[in-house]
Amino acid sequence: DTDIDSWCWSFSATVKTAAGLDLCKPVSATPVKVIATINGYFWHILVDGYSERGSFGNSAYTITGRTIAVELASPMAEPASKVYDNVGGILLSQVFDQELLRVQGEYEPDWTGVWNAQDGLIPPNTFTYQDKTPIEVITTLAAAVGAFVHHDPVSRTLYVDKRYKTNPWDFTQGVEDMALDHSSVISTGMAWKPTPEKNGV
Repeated sequence: DTDIDSWCWSFSATVKTAAGLDLCKPVSATPVKVIATINGYFWHILVDGYSERGSFGNSAYTITGRTIAVELASPMAEPASKVYDNVGGILLSQVFDQELLRVQGEYEPDWTGVWNAQDGLIPPNTFTYQDKTPIEVITTLAAAVGAFVHHDPVSRTLYVDKRYKTNPWDFTQGVEDMALDHSSVISTGMAWKPTPEKNGV
């Protein structure tokens, strides 16, 4: 399972035997990696939970996990605190790169990042955090510019991308990827909620 606001995929699976469950249990506190294949696509997943249920003559085993970006989150990544006090400031994309460096050398290959969103300068001593993992900091940066975080399902490559290819205030001039004819839509729905009025960006 995933969506645009999730930085990784989560999954669950049924294991047929107790011996199979044993293969999925952590080794020296390190999660076991399994590879899921669906319609020719691959996901590298770290098993972070398992359960067993039994009844007379019957047992059921379930494993749960998340894709490898969990290496940037708790409990695999240590929380840290920092004040970005760089003289002259620092770019959002540079903070992104520095946060990935926090886990450099822990995995092979190392994590690399691709910043495809709006960049911006953070003035000295204006960005600070306390007890945050790398992914928590990175998602905060992405949210600040209306972007989202995702990663390659197999390799250690993390992306920060624009939520929309065109800025919302330029939607009327944007070029769509595809057009759906109204006759092809089976059902639609709409809901309204009040929000603060905006008159600038």
